[in-house]
Amino acid sequence: MELTDAEIIEKVLLRGSGFEGGKQRIVDFFSEEHTAKEKADFLKNVYGTGGSSVTFSDDLSGFENHDSKGITIDLYKTDKEIHLSWAKVASGIDALIDNGKYFEPRYKNDNPPTRKAVYQPTLFDINYAENDIVHENYNKLMKIAPGILNGRYRYMKLKAPGFMDLVIEKLYENRISLSHYYEQNGDLMSDPDMELIVDQNQKTLTAATFQQDNMAIYHEAYQGDELINPDLEDELNDFLKDWLSNIARQGHIVYKAYYSEDIDEENEEPTFDDKGHEILIEEPSETDDLLDIEQKDLHEKINYQFSPEDEIGIGGLKTKFRANVEAIKTLKVIEAENRMATDKEQSILARYVGWGGMPQAFDVGASGWSNEYSELKKLLSQEEYDSAKASTPNAHYTSSVVIHSIYQALNQFGFKKGNILEPSLGVGNFFSHLPESMNKSKLFGVELDDVSGHIARQLYQKAQIQVKGYEETQFEDNFFDVAIGNVPFGNYKVYDRLYDKHNFMIHDYFFTKTLDKVRPGGIIAFVTSKGTMDKKDQAVRKYIAERAELIGAIRLPNTAFKENANTDVTADILFLKKRERRSVELPTWLSVSDNENGVPVNQYFIDHPHMMLGEMVFDERMFGRDSRYTTCINTDSNFNLEEALSEAASHLQAEIGYFEQAKKEDSNDIPADPKYKNYSYAFIDDKLYYRDNSIMRRMDYTGKTLERIQGMMAIRDITREIITLQTEGCTKESLEKAQDQLNQIYGAFVKDYDYITSRPNASAFRDDNDYPLLCSLEVENEDHHVTKADMFTKRTIKPYESITDVDSAFEALTASLNEKGMVDIPFMAELYDEEPEVIIKELEQDIYLNPEKYDENDA
Repeated sequence: MELTDAEIIEKVLLRGSGFEGGKQRIVDFFSEEHTAKEKADFLKNVYGTGGSSVTFSDDLSGFENHDSKGITIDLYKTDKEIHLSWAKVASGIDALIDNGKYFEPRYKNDNPPTRKAVYQPTLFDINYAENDIVHENYNKLMKIAPGILNGRYRYMKLKAPGFMDLVIEKLYENRISLSHYYEQNGDLMSDPDMELIVDQNQKTLTAATFQQDNMAIYHEAYQGDELINPDLEDELNDFLKDWLSNIARQGHIVYKAYYSEDIDEENEEPTFDDKGHEILIEEPSETDDLLDIEQKDLHEKINYQFSPEDEIGIGGLKTKFRANVEAIKTLKVIEAENRMATDKEQSILARYVGWGGMPQAFDVGASGWSNEYSELKKLLSQEEYDSAKASTPNAHYTSSVVIHSIYQALNQFGFKKGNILEPSLGVGNFFSHLPESMNKSKLFGVELDDVSGHIARQLYQKAQIQVKGYEETQFEDNFFDVAIGNVPFGNYKVYDRLYDKHNFMIHDYFFTKTLDKVRPGGIIAFVTSKGTMDKKDQAVRKYIAERAELIGAIRLPNTAFKENANTDVTADILFLKKRERRSVELPTWLSVSDNENGVPVNQYFIDHPHMMLGEMVFDERMFGRDSRYTTCINTDSNFNLEEALSEAASHLQAEIGYFEQAKKEDSNDIPADPKYKNYSYAFIDDKLYYRDNSIMRRMDYTGKTLERIQGMMAIRDITREIITLQTEGCTKESLEKAQDQLNQIYGAFVKDYDYITSRPNASAFRDDNDYPLLCSLEVENEDHHVTKADMFTKRTIKPYESITDVDSAFEALTASLNEKGMVDIPFMAELYDEEPEVIIKELEQDIYLNPEKYDENDA
């Protein structure tokens, strides 16, 4: 009988988080009073990142993968994939708990069980039992690392003089890894690395996979829990036996160990070996204590600084592939240990250069890349793998010389500190080259790729980095002083309701959105495709020119990204200064003209040939003699890109503009943080500040005035929370809980300082943008009697509900314009449940086709 999606989902949820005692912790947390969001966040942390095979029935199996975005169920032998957000997972588990299906019994210390359950072996276990070597290997590892097998530790590092370090790590419920590591040319190599299956009931240890980096070897005896190669299993078990014997003789001792998150140190039950003898678990050694101190030191956040010794982006594709893999392995260890990277680990992470120009690594049939393909499939989750594969056309990382020229220009413009945005961060190469003279700036980054974004967070621990698409960010307008970066190139668009009407390509979209996010007088310095300046269609240039002054542009030769990104592309560095108000005057750089050789090029470069680091020609090498595709080449054998960029940048002249009030900045002011609303009060490090655009101004209020501000800030914050809860569709219980808090905070404030609308309170708090909101909490009648508004006791906001279906094509059109800001026929077809041709026919008086055209420079 075919299983429904609901039955498949239920089976996955009933498995729990994969950690011992995990379901009980979930039940405990869910039995407390928590919002739906808190439950979702809790599950995201409890599950972490991982996955395993799942058997749903005799003829249906699959793979369950979980990460920060939720749970994905991939059903084998079908194209079906089920994705659950953590909010949906929380809702499903809530229902299972309510129905009594989810509960996992737990014995309290004061009420122990009187007897142990009798274990009934399965056929899988019996096969193990017939093989003495898996028992022997279990006992050997128990003598070497009992803390891993009994669950006390989740990670152990052992050392022996004259031998390679040994690392043993719990991967998930019944899997551990055993590996030797050494360094080769700055890379961490595993030699070997084995995944082992542990059965605590039968006390067996069997080999599942074998990897040896220096020989580029990877073998699987098991896929998930399924045995696929019995002969290889026997061979690997024999090897494991010899390996464990050698380790025991070498005298490895524990150098580093991290407690399992599931351990209850005070109430641990004794552990027994296969002969019934109790195994005594030693207390942490002095080295453990020292390592605990080392762990605490890691909480001091550090930002990575570029060092030539790290050799970032150097070498061929295989070298870059290896650097990427070692960076990902290092990242996974760091995140599994729930800590920040050390400076040494940052050097490994910084070598990650992405997958741009490396499609072979994702092609199962690519000659000479089969080992790399297999390694990558094993290393990445399916979501990470798909994201990495999709990035191969445009995930190119910017060279140091290009970045240095941008900072040179910013320094010439007078920029010293402020809020810096990098909206296409990668792993943060621009941040790594931040000059010492600008290091008091606050850094903000955005990166779509999951792996790159998480590496960037480890490299720039003091920065605020969002791992999502730029179109999903909610930065305030006019906030950033400077925006820098290498924006994505490509002939595609992203959905952003506010900007969809312009119909710009991805690189042009980054300009349009960033122009809103940078403040008047602020600077944008972007590396972009030559199409932004050279395409015949002037629309994006006109849009930019109305809102920003072109300080200047530098055209790069098509070899500028060859070494570190393996791509021949002609790109420009554009320097823009945002205007105070829109301009109606159209500058000459909107135009494209033919140069003396008949090649179309932007008028700016015709007028400023010294800003073009090469010659514009038709690319006959790539596209033949009739090519109309243009490129910038430099045939000078003595050409030096770094020197040429420095010379070109020296011609750029501008002065970064500041708001008038910013010129009055004193030493107590700090750059603003977008998590605080503009024109509102905030406490930072126990000091009162007022956000004034891009600056947090230190306020020197004392006494009763300071107390009034503190009290009204508390009322403001709980009021905002109540609004958010209602907007998101909260439960009655969570709303009433927040309203109780509001009543208590408000009542205590009024008792000491009078009503919010009283003159002293108005004088103290009227500069806060939310003071009118606070005033709305009080209702004053004709007799000046003040009562509480409905916010204290009632639901006052109806949550937004998205439209899922409509009854006519016109209703679908209205929904599309409201939701997407454009005529989106596929979206309308989903709502109206009709073929696109039918919708177009019904709306023939209301919509029309956009004229189609093609121009190779439009990309």
